[in-house]
Amino acid sequence: MGGSMHLRMFILSVLLLLSCAPLKATGLDGDVIYIEGEEWELLNKPIEWDSTLFVRLMEFLPENHCTSTANWEGYTAHWEVRDDSLYLQHLEVCVYDTLTRECDTLAFFPDSLKALFAPYYKNGRICARWMNGTIRAGRGELVRYEHMGFDRNVETERLMRLRGGGVVEDRTYHNRKQEGLDLEGVHRELVRRFPWDDFPEYKDSFFLFWVRDVRVSPDGRLSDFVLRRFSDRGKRGEELKDTPIGDALRKTLKSIGPWQVLYIHDEVRPVATSFMMNFRKGDDGGQ
Repeated sequence: MGGSMHLRMFILSVLLLLSCAPLKATGLDGDVIYIEGEEWELLNKPIEWDSTLFVRLMEFLPENHCTSTANWEGYTAHWEVRDDSLYLQHLEVCVYDTLTRECDTLAFFPDSLKALFAPYYKNGRICARWMNGTIRAGRGELVRYEHMGFDRNVETERLMRLRGGGVVEDRTYHNRKQEGLDLEGVHRELVRRFPWDDFPEYKDSFFLFWVRDVRVSPDGRLSDFVLRRFSDRGKRGEELKDTPIGDALRKTLKSIGPWQVLYIHDEVRPVATSFMMNFRKGDDGGQ
């Protein structure tokens, strides 16, 4: 079996393990927020920041409201920033009619929610005064995605820091991915550049290692990381620090580039903060 096939099978096994994670580890739909008249996706659920309020909301929702893996609670809140404060505009709830077998959407506006949000309702408006912290709104194409909660980034994001529901700081960021070598390309370069003559004991067998806590430089090179070896059976082995094989691997990995990197919130980040890789001499390396 070719080295490329070994690598793909190994990556597939990791993906299969990840797919066995708890079902709730999924990407979530955000709320909706209007800022200066423009619609953004709110990558937060502000109502859930107040546990008491959230429990009351769950009791308020119709029993036949719809849920999904992307919307476990079954509601979407629409917000707006007005007068430098965050206000709840309305709630939308999908409900399912068992007789017609059709779904419909109910909308609840502040006047119908004033009992639920009594401490925050005044003059027909609901101000999110329970909010203290940073919320994130996004627009544009997806730049980074992890299949869990709101762990993703899009092209344009606004981070608003709230105090008592009031916006005290508002910053806009433009995120992007800088193209470079992906892990398969790095694997080919690693095999090609590694000093095999210094380690004849490894040339005919696969060497499995784990790279974690990856840091990258702005030019797409690995600047720091932790390197650990795995045994032939996939068990975690010793950290490869101050060892001949470890030093050679570190030097070779740092010589490869540029890697794919992300620019998120004005910071450079690796596409993968950790990865596992196996290789041997001649494995897709042309040697």
